[in-house]
Amino acid sequence: MSAILEAKGLTKRFGGVTAVSDLDMSVQESQIFGLIGPNGAGKTTVFSMISAFQRPTAGQVLFEGSDVVGKPAHAVARLGIARLFQHSLLFGNITVLENVIVGFHRKRSFGLFSSFVGTKRAREEEEGFRVKALEILDFVGLGRLKDELPVNLPHGHQRLLSVATTLATGPRLLLLDEPVTGMNPAEMNEMVRIIRKIRETGITLMLVEHHMRVVMDLCDHIVVLNYGQKIAEGGAQQVCTDPAVCAAYLGKGTYDAA
Repeated sequence: MSAILEAKGLTKRFGGVTAVSDLDMSVQESQIFGLIGPNGAGKTTVFSMISAFQRPTAGQVLFEGSDVVGKPAHAVARLGIARLFQHSLLFGNITVLENVIVGFHRKRSFGLFSSFVGTKRAREEEEGFRVKALEILDFVGLGRLKDELPVNLPHGHQRLLSVATTLATGPRLLLLDEPVTGMNPAEMNEMVRIIRKIRETGITLMLVEHHMRVVMDLCDHIVVLNYGQKIAEGGAQQVCTDPAVCAAYLGKGTYDAA
């Protein structure tokens, strides 16, 4: 496998506070890569730098070999990096299906005028997006709910819908920020199943998550941060028995962290 993403010397300072310090890491294609650590360790800041929502103070973010530092967030998204945020970002006043169709907006080839007057080209492209959106909803198990409003869905289904909207952007790399937070066990198991399905399509995933059983079940490789510094990396069993990780995050060698 080759690296789809590399961070080299990645650093972020906010005034006198260093949130991430000189981070090196490499994410391989089709991998599920875990980024874990205590609250305030710098995990979400790393995601923000990868997705260009924040610019690093120093270092490089190489996506498929090209440095994306300095590019605007929309340009990085076009390259194939999509992000699922901690809180679902959904449009509550349009249907589940329409929310996914919105995810295709970067792929539209027609302008506002064509859309407004309903040209043949615009209609055909919109119908194509609708068909693809239905396929994505079926993929995540929400096809039967296509006409519902997101506000009427339970939390677990809202999170799956958020995943569906990110898949509509056609990502090569999908960043999942605490995807199972607030879920009951059944919802959690379903999200784990969908994440595995996504990996099977060839999409690479990076995961920030506090629920260690989910991390252990899913991740091929894990990097552990503490106070912005990498303190360990490796396979799940290797990381979860590392004395430095237990001292900083897991406590007494257990991986039943919530």
